[in-house]
Amino acid sequence: MLWVRKYGKLLVKLILIGVLIGLIGAGGYAAYYFYPPHYSGRVTVLEYHDISYDKGEYSITPELFRAQLELLKGNGAHFITSDQFEAFMKGEAEIPDDAMLVTFDDGFASYAQTALPILEELEIPSVQFLITGYAYQSKKTDKFLTTTQIQAILQHNDEAGPAKAEFGCHTHASHIFNDGKGILAQPIHMNGKQETVEEYHKRVRDDLVRCQSELQKLYTGAGRRPTAAAHMLAYPFGSYDPQSLEVYQSAGIQYAFTGEPRLVRQDDAALLIPRIHAGVPQATPYRLQYWVKRGISRAAAQ
Repeated sequence: MLWVRKYGKLLVKLILIGVLIGLIGAGGYAAYYFYPPHYSGRVTVLEYHDISYDKGEYSITPELFRAQLELLKGNGAHFITSDQFEAFMKGEAEIPDDAMLVTFDDGFASYAQTALPILEELEIPSVQFLITGYAYQSKKTDKFLTTTQIQAILQHNDEAGPAKAEFGCHTHASHIFNDGKGILAQPIHMNGKQETVEEYHKRVRDDLVRCQSELQKLYTGAGRRPTAAAHMLAYPFGSYDPQSLEVYQSAGIQYAFTGEPRLVRQDDAALLIPRIHAGVPQATPYRLQYWVKRGISRAAAQ
């Protein structure tokens, strides 16, 4: 056909140019996806729950947990303690580039059985946010850390080197989901009636004071000094009441962690600290690294 003879070569060139542009674009995306994140004056807080072979939504295998941390550490991440995090937030000390704080929620027994040996081998410190009421309930001891285990972990810190384990607050008895969010974040029905705002605030304050008191007992029983983590809170289910931040603070909470997936800036509100959820099955090592890079951009946009 005449148009084929006339425009065939041009059409082939256009197709080749399109393929080349596609390859360049794909290569650029791949480079961005796989290239390690680097930043200064920020902290990545990683959130985990259960490290086991359970098929839960917030459970990852020991192999995936190790692979994530090995990639991050191999690419230059510096893992910090809660004391270092607090000093950074107060402007009292600098933190290393590519700083990361590893945190766990709920106090699962797998923390002692599986996570800590990996963390100790990789020389990575961590903070475990406990539901302190669970530690005293014998019926839950097969799944959650007991007081005996917690104190043994604290005493083992002398031998753990850089991989020290710390404990913070995940409430004493308020890890309950109700009407779309945690009961720490809202008034609830109690004894057949709706709580008033004053009753809600008293309940929350009493719970958080109790949680920190129990943490103090655990540290004291182990003969150890509480670290900054003992006055840190991980909001259950990431939910909180924006109108009640002063109540949380009046209970002694100095830093509280949400589920907002970005990096921490020094000027972030102390009770609205973001975290990136690394403890989900879809968080492959390179995908987690990519999430950290997205968190850098989100922190810059705040």
